[in-house]
Amino acid sequence: MRPIFVEAVPIDLVKISTNLAEEGYRLMTITSTAADETYVIHHIFMSFCHSDEPLIDIRTQIDSNWAGLIPSVSEVFIQATRFESDLTAATNGDVHFESKSKSVTTNSAIEEVAGVSQIPVGPVHAGVIEPGHFRFSVIGESILNLDIELNYLSRGVEDTFIGARAEEGLNLAEHVTGDSIVAHGLAFLKAYESSLSIDVGENERIRRSLLLELERVACHVTDIGGLANDTAFGLANTQAQRIRESLSGINYRLTNHRILRGSLSLHQTKLFELPSQSTIDQIKHHVIEVSQLIEEHGIVRDRMIGTGVLSRDDAQRLSAYGYVGRASNHPCDVRQYLPYNHIEADYQEILESSGDVMGRFLLRRREALSSLELIKRYLNFLRDDGTKPDKSAMPSTPKSIDDPAPAANFGFGCVEGWRGATCYFVETSENGAIKKVKITDPSVNNWAALPIALHEAIVPDFPLVNKSFNQSYAGNDL
Repeated sequence: MRPIFVEAVPIDLVKISTNLAEEGYRLMTITSTAADETYVIHHIFMSFCHSDEPLIDIRTQIDSNWAGLIPSVSEVFIQATRFESDLTAATNGDVHFESKSKSVTTNSAIEEVAGVSQIPVGPVHAGVIEPGHFRFSVIGESILNLDIELNYLSRGVEDTFIGARAEEGLNLAEHVTGDSIVAHGLAFLKAYESSLSIDVGENERIRRSLLLELERVACHVTDIGGLANDTAFGLANTQAQRIRESLSGINYRLTNHRILRGSLSLHQTKLFELPSQSTIDQIKHHVIEVSQLIEEHGIVRDRMIGTGVLSRDDAQRLSAYGYVGRASNHPCDVRQYLPYNHIEADYQEILESSGDVMGRFLLRRREALSSLELIKRYLNFLRDDGTKPDKSAMPSTPKSIDDPAPAANFGFGCVEGWRGATCYFVETSENGAIKKVKITDPSVNNWAALPIALHEAIVPDFPLVNKSFNQSYAGNDL
């Protein structure tokens, strides 16, 4: 789906953003396109209320010799600071933003308080983990503040897409972060297809959505076991990994790849052996069994309940995505507000209200079970012709005269990955080669919420709270 385009001048950006925020829209990304020494800045918003205009692209045009500052919308949407900084760097300083947001207290100020100690962790860690530096300000074991420094691996991912064709771009998207292959791949495909006005048929959408839900279940089950493991309940983790192995086997028989890489395609998602309903029911039974084992364990409950609380107000202020936001009763499920197929249109968003580790655990369990039900519905739909080729990737019909979208070779794609809203902005040339890609992984927003949840927690609870967030370094360090 293409956004509704709205032309604006820089001075109106804050007012427009404020109005959209009040109507339930959230800022998904800020990027730019350039032509003839002119920059067009795109502020893309999505409605997380039911709306006839779910996507809005606020377009601001400036000359490359623009000498003034563009008002920052960070006072309305905190995450805009990152987007604006990235855009300034990408345009070699041609685009500048003026922020009125107040600075926050830093560790350098806190560490001067009597009795405050510093605990540095990373950037090199003991496990198999990408580099990230955590600096705790503590009094005894109580955490006063946590500073997180990332971007140790600024890999130039977005620039790598430039000049690529569709299949090469898809392959790159699937390698952005290794546990979100389908989420990133599908978000890229949606944006690429939108840029070229390619309409995808319902069968193909169902096939793609099936893979997305399989990825969600596998990752949620892995996290359920990981949370148990961080409370020293290794038995439950072992059982969760057994379920994950069963899911990997289903993936392999379905796509010839255990983690679903290479199955998406611009033309035809490749499916081979569809799993039976009884196989999915068996997985569901095992998920219920292991999650009840964890939830009913007294020591585990003591560790999870009331630990690492992220309030609804903070989740909303930081635009937390995925299970992090929804466990704090913050609606943010793209499937609910921008459904990709007729089955997803009936999906009911799952929310928890506690905002603690237990809430994030329960939300994962409930979403895993809900996804298994979606998978069964997708399999029922695909059973007769799901593995047969169809002409699903065809040029869309001409736009009607009432269509507000001007002719432009760029598109926006957003899917509800297992971590949350995963977004791509793709600009293409007339021959389909990629000119620009802007990626937004849900971790970009959710990393900012982790220090809030850890405030006044104790240092030994950091691994557990961190696992309950389980954000991606690779999705952030692009």
